[in-house]
Amino acid sequence: MKEKILKVLESFNEEIVEDTGRNLFDAEILDSFGIVELVIELEDSFNIVIDVDLVTPENFGTADAIVQLVESLMD
Repeated sequence: MKEKILKVLESFNEEIVEDTGRNLFDAEILDSFGIVELVIELEDSFNIVIDVDLVTPENFGTADAIVQLVESLMD
């Protein structure tokens, strides 16, 4: 499942997966508008609902964190 999630992230912005542990905010790869777009993309791609309470820097700060969040929502 991780590979599929990473492919979606890569299609959204290939920089996200260049280093899956890199902080996406510090690297200026994601901002508040980008997160909204990414949430929509992930919800559509995996038929999940990402509650607004889950949209935090901890859950979207790195590609690894995003993968973990999506996997947890699919269980």
